[in-house]
Amino acid sequence: MEMRKFFYAVMFLLAIIPVISPLALPVHISPQTEGFYDEIDKLPPGSTVVFGQTLVEPPVAARTFYYALLSFIYQKDLNVIFVPLGVGGELAAEYSSTYGGIVEEYGLKYGEDYVIMPFLAGEETAMAAAATNFREAYSLDVRGTPIDQIPLLDGIKDFNDIDLAIAQYGIFTFGEMFVRQWGVKYKPILIIGQFYGIAPYWGTYVIGNIDGTLKAMAEMEYLVDIPGEELTRLDSQNLQGAFTIIMIFVSIIVWAVGGRKMAERLGIYERF
Repeated sequence: MEMRKFFYAVMFLLAIIPVISPLALPVHISPQTEGFYDEIDKLPPGSTVVFGQTLVEPPVAARTFYYALLSFIYQKDLNVIFVPLGVGGELAAEYSSTYGGIVEEYGLKYGEDYVIMPFLAGEETAMAAAATNFREAYSLDVRGTPIDQIPLLDGIKDFNDIDLAIAQYGIFTFGEMFVRQWGVKYKPILIIGQFYGIAPYWGTYVIGNIDGTLKAMAEMEYLVDIPGEELTRLDSQNLQGAFTIIMIFVSIIVWAVGGRKMAERLGIYERF
């Protein structure tokens, strides 16, 4: 029993240490995340990025991963057009575009550095409409401003006029929709969503992917050097996992050297 209390106490400490003092332990970067980072990194200043979002809940959009991603984009002096394509997408775009005081931090101006379009219904049909004829799909932005009065949208007629598209989704079938309507018809895209849904298109129509898992998001935070909750949680899990493995080996050694009686005294073995 005492050993179990010790184990739980140490596991608790290992969970909160990265929260109190971020460790930023080395992280193995997957090719998909590295590709995602590289495609943004090589864009010249002033480039325009479309950020398509489907089925994103506002609290999810406020996660620190999105803050790290958008911070990286704005550090590169890129412009962002948020295109909500799912219910709740407008709120998600508002959350992610302002979370953490990012607007003030980078001195962003709405309509010049970023703009949010209204929700466009129709799923794949909507994706196709936004890409094929942007000015027919939208007449106003989410704030009711005519798009002809928005400097960022000057000259944007279709997706041939943008430099990079990022597509985010929660349901894996949306990945193929984005690939068909954006990646195949215009240019390769970046995906934030389950990799298995778009794996057949990797390296052709999809050139970067954040899998949506804790590790993938932590990888991106590590690459852009903006640690957040994903990287902190990964550090905690790694510390706890390492300690658990160590305790397993200690238990085996104690059992091998002292047998069952010593294991019972230390609380490693419990008789039922």
